[in-house]
Amino acid sequence: MNRKVLHKTGEATFTYGELERAMASVFAIPPAGNGALRARLKHLARLGMGLETGKGTRAQYTRDLCAQLLIALLLAEVGIDPAIAVQTIKTNWKTLAPSVQEATDGAAQRGNPIYLELQLRVMSSALKGGPSLQIFPFRRFATVGPNRDEVSSKVIDDSDHVTCLINLSGRLFQLKNFLPRKE
Repeated sequence: MNRKVLHKTGEATFTYGELERAMASVFAIPPAGNGALRARLKHLARLGMGLETGKGTRAQYTRDLCAQLLIALLLAEVGIDPAIAVQTIKTNWKTLAPSVQEATDGAAQRGNPIYLELQLRVMSSALKGGPSLQIFPFRRFATVGPNRDEVSSKVIDDSDHVTCLINLSGRLFQLKNFLPRKE
């Protein structure tokens, strides 16, 4: 183990069991459903969203990877094929990562959460080409103060696509609370 790298990054890691228990809590999955959740997480790993470890090697999940898996499960919750979910998250991670970090910041705690806007084009993309899912993070309010500009209504009003909104801050707060506290 390279102690300098671990100390330098300060990145908390979690075991698979800790991750699975936290996800079960976030999605309110009863113990009888743990096998199905485990199968979904393993399927996401086979699709490339996970860790490549050898047999007998314990995987350690970073907060970023936990967030990616949470987003993939949220997409599955609204019926998005896991392969499309993984591809979309990986393709857009550079755009999503800062929003994931901001999703539990002070502004989110004070009522200005981060949402994910999903633009779905499953049928038309098969016929015309292009992505079947696009994902855009945004804050509920663009400005602060008494004359706040509510971005969410503009997103809905200006969209000519099938759109789904997910409160990312709410789910990431839950995940943060259900994962063990580590520094």
